[in-house]
Amino acid sequence: MHSFPAIVSMPDLLVDHKFGCFMKSSVHSLISPILAVLGLVMLMLVHTVASASAGTRPSACARQAETPLENLYCSIKDQGEGRQLPNFIDFRRNNPEAQKLLLRRPAKKLGLAIPDQKTSITSTEKAAQQRTTQGQSNPETVVISLAKTAPSEALPKSSQPSNLAGLSDCSLYQRQIYCPGDTFQLVDNLPNRKLSPKAFTQENQLQFPAWNSASGISEHQYLADNYRLYLDKMMFIGLGAATMSFTRFYHNYFDLKEQGIDFSRRYANLYAFLKEDKQRLRTPAQLIDELPRNLNQCEKLDRQLIACDNGSHNWLYVAD
Repeated sequence: MHSFPAIVSMPDLLVDHKFGCFMKSSVHSLISPILAVLGLVMLMLVHTVASASAGTRPSACARQAETPLENLYCSIKDQGEGRQLPNFIDFRRNNPEAQKLLLRRPAKKLGLAIPDQKTSITSTEKAAQQRTTQGQSNPETVVISLAKTAPSEALPKSSQPSNLAGLSDCSLYQRQIYCPGDTFQLVDNLPNRKLSPKAFTQENQLQFPAWNSASGISEHQYLADNYRLYLDKMMFIGLGAATMSFTRFYHNYFDLKEQGIDFSRRYANLYAFLKEDKQRLRTPAQLIDELPRNLNQCEKLDRQLIACDNGSHNWLYVAD
């Protein structure tokens, strides 16, 4: 906090004991108006300093910020932009590269530069980076967080979500994830004969409701909810091993929005094409031989589903 020189109050300026005893009345009559004006100026200066101090008082968000990217996040929020951004705690959970992607559009709108997290990093910032990257192997991963939170709500530390929430007592064994009381099996692409008779009917469509700012949920939460619907629909047509990650899903939404393309309609059309292709083409059970290396790449979406992502491929594990 900046310290300012002590400012003499107006009465002290008007009554100068050091000089008063030596002033003649004529001199005093000349100087008194000057001192009065000076006192008024000083009072105005006090008011200006106080106003500036109040104006620069950091917001609740800024007081939590520990890195340049977190400061930029708070600056965007404090200026009333970034309504699509996740809450501060969820933002912090992403690593610096993902944070830059999240901030890119609102920062550009406000004319703010994205700071280079690699330069002049303090020990505090290094600790914050270590915390945000813990358990994440993909440098562009966007955390899903299906917790129902308001756009600007910050979760207390005791209830901060984690990509390992619900997985801390679990173990990964290639095609299975074992948790206390639950076993999750790797989801394969299925042959058409194993699918529901309704899989390829006209009634089976992928339809996302349009996001409405008056709905009370952030766009981030809207996308998390619809991502879960997308996964269910992909498994319903036997393409559970050919899904996109939430990171890709998330950025597709904002890329389409920036281009003025209807997100819901685009995915409805995409799903219709996938249904046609799935009916005609044979699909291998898994598109690649690789499997998740560890649970650091995984996030439990709900009681029934775990999603794992290594940055280039997405795996689903469903509860038995």
